[in-house]
Amino acid sequence: MIRYAVPAILIASAFTLTAAAPEQTLEQRLEGLTPGKAVSCISQRDVTQVKGYGNTFLYIQGRNKVWRTETNGGCEGLAKRDDILVTRTTMSQYCRGDVVETHDRSGGHFTGVCSLGEFTPYTKAR
Repeated sequence: MIRYAVPAILIASAFTLTAAAPEQTLEQRLEGLTPGKAVSCISQRDVTQVKGYGNTFLYIQGRNKVWRTETNGGCEGLAKRDDILVTRTTMSQYCRGDVVETHDRSGGHFTGVCSLGEFTPYTKAR
């Protein structure tokens, strides 16, 4: 019985250490990047990842460019629970006023809705 208890404790400790790894804050993610002039739309093609920080979304475009947009609230699940972001658009762009939904990653259940604001570019100085 003890032979099984020791490995189980070690495995549980490994999961605890992994889960306790701190997430990067919005300020840390934008550190070293310079904001530019806001625009109404950005191309979907160049976006490689979307990260949520409360009511703020970062549309990541490679290592040197990030687009920041503020939402009107309701999509906090993207940051809190790592929900999936669903954007409905007829164009190949994300635009101010676009309505987006969040869905639970495990079951696909609807968890929130919000609209996007203007997109402010943050770039790494060259």
